[in-house]
Amino acid sequence: MLKLCNNILSSVEDKPKIDPFIVMEDIVEKLRLLNYEKIYCKKFKKEPINRFSFSCNLNIKSDSGGANPQFISFCDLSNWLISLIKQVRML
Repeated sequence: MLKLCNNILSSVEDKPKIDPFIVMEDIVEKLRLLNYEKIYCKKFKKEPINRFSFSCNLNIKSDSGGANPQFISFCDLSNWLISLIKQVRML
């Protein structure tokens, strides 16, 4: 089992890595196509995300000792995107 895991790990390490900032730029652009700043940010009083929002590990602790605000922001945005899918299916 260990040999198999090492083989898989070495094959993954050989593949080129994608720059997370480039991925985030693409995500921000796609969100703009969904009119995200007007529909999501204004409605839920959220700051627009940028290319650093999820591509950096900010290690931010919440004031109450709960979940990382970066993770909460990701979950909120994901839930909103899922709700859009549900709305389209209802049409």
